[in-house]
Amino acid sequence: MTTKTLSKSDLAQFTGSESWYRHGINRNVLYTDGAQHVAEHGGAYWLLDEIAIIQPYNKAVAADRVAVLGRGIAVVEQADNKEALVVLWNRHVLRIARKDIVLNQQNMRWECEAKNALRKLSLI
Repeated sequence: MTTKTLSKSDLAQFTGSESWYRHGINRNVLYTDGAQHVAEHGGAYWLLDEIAIIQPYNKAVAADRVAVLGRGIAVVEQADNKEALVVLWNRHVLRIARKDIVLNQQNMRWECEAKNALRKLSLI
């Protein structure tokens, strides 16, 4: 069995996606060209399976994007069963209750109302 490896330059080419892939186990999970490349060339189909299996149980997974309506797109830094800490483009960290993060099926993204996001601190 050969070991599959990925280089930083392999991954640098993926800054968006021209195609979306639907996962075979959880048909609600879509993933990008970059994730497909990692699975195929890095031997990480198992990782896609793990993410697809946990998605119905975890609303926000670290590194997911959440649209904070009226404020911008934030990146999930930490999440537990009660809340998620997300970082906005201006480096403000917001605390959002997990129940307030919902999947917008039409836009295929996680969203929350800005009024439900409490400012916690700013990163330096």
